[in-house]
Amino acid sequence: MTFTNVLTHCPVDRVYPDGHAATDDIAASLSTAKFVYVFTGRGDELTENPPSAKFAPLFDANNRYDFVCIMLPDPDVPSDQYDWLADRAAGLSKREPNAERDLRAAVKANIFRLRGRIKAKTELRRFNVPNTGRIVVTDAFAFWGPYEPDKQGGPTPLYRVRSSSAVYAHLKGFCEHVRQASIMEAPSKSNPT
Repeated sequence: MTFTNVLTHCPVDRVYPDGHAATDDIAASLSTAKFVYVFTGRGDELTENPPSAKFAPLFDANNRYDFVCIMLPDPDVPSDQYDWLADRAAGLSKREPNAERDLRAAVKANIFRLRGRIKAKTELRRFNVPNTGRIVVTDAFAFWGPYEPDKQGGPTPLYRVRSSSAVYAHLKGFCEHVRQASIMEAPSKSNPT
């Protein structure tokens, strides 16, 4: 196979310089999706008020998803277990001295906020598995932004792959496996679904 063939058979449909550059495409994919998985390391964009343009469709009352699963790291892992947030914070601490404390606090706050916003057919889950990047999967596309060990996820490239690719199947399968192995959060009592 020649170099040209490798490039033309690459499953990556589009490359964005960072997550912000993909805002319109992610929002468009979420607006027409039947199902959604969001796998992220902090969740700040999910809890902005008003919602970020990228994730606003998730909280729009007019969208009728069959299924939504939002997964954030578990900030309360027992000390005798592997702790992904501790690993992530160790890398970030080169640039952010209080990374672990700040990261845990942000995730806890975002879980609390999301518990009040989730709608019917939406699962909010806490995971504790190695996380190499943020993932958004819909029935049409998967978006994957790999993390750099010492940087927050925002300034790193984001890749879009079509649902017909093996990479898409892998990312969707990964999200489903994490979903099955994660802890479900109950919605807040003030937000019945």
